[in-house]
Amino acid sequence: MMMFGLPIVTSNGVGIRNMFQNEINGLVAKIGNRNKPEEYSRNLAEAITKLLDSQDLCNRLSAGALKTYEDRYSIHHMKENYRALIESLY
Repeated sequence: MMMFGLPIVTSNGVGIRNMFQNEINGLVAKIGNRNKPEEYSRNLAEAITKLLDSQDLCNRLSAGALKTYEDRYSIHHMKENYRALIESLY
């Protein structure tokens, strides 16, 4: 979704936390205590509401998401990363 410049609401789960910076390229809802899913649900709802309440925030996150995509996940960058990985094996 970053490649389309969409504002993203996500969690701070393993793997995902390396992709998103809160209020830079997405809103990151803390998972919190895994034994209390209502805590995560509340954090997620708050993040969604925050996004819906601010067009400025939507625009900023959209720009940040697109920049992150272009800087780290575009086909050009992925191709170069795979090339470097393969070359490092030989």
